[in-house]
Amino acid sequence: VRNIGGVPLDPGGRPLRLATRHGVSPRVQHRGRHAHPHRRKDHL
Repeated sequence: VRNIGGVPLDPGGRPLRLATRHGVSPRVQHRGRHAHPHRRKDHL
């Protein structure tokens, strides 16, 4: 398990946060933690 960008990754290389919250989808895997419309709204 490695920490990349502060996001814990499982042995499969998938972000644990995204995997647990949103399930496993190609979009989430591809964009990582940046694919958060709601979180983006909070930042902006």
